[in-house]
Amino acid sequence: MTDPSPFSRELLARFSGCHTTSGGEVWVRCEDAIAVLDLAQERGLPLLGMEAFVFGDVSVYPSVSRIADYSSLEELGTAYDHARAVLIGPWVAIPDDLYSEAEGHYMIDLVVAD
Repeated sequence: MTDPSPFSRELLARFSGCHTTSGGEVWVRCEDAIAVLDLAQERGLPLLGMEAFVFGDVSVYPSVSRIADYSSLEELGTAYDHARAVLIGPWVAIPDDLYSEAEGHYMIDLVVAD
């Protein structure tokens, strides 16, 4: 298991309901994603992308329609503005492109360069 980055460790300390993956990523609850974006932007961390998952007791269900790649954007604010817009818009509800048996917590993986 890879150790979480300093920013990921901060998320684990500040937000309940986070999940750490074996790769050291920290997924946050969808309802916390805007606050996490604000924190990352305050820290000046480039937002590279985000993905949505439903995290269940036994399985993880990725949403193929909820992947955003910001790695090619040159302006830091543009990525954060777009991410906020989709999180309060089309990404606010659990994705409908998942397996019918998908149950669990709606989680967002915010990928930042830290």
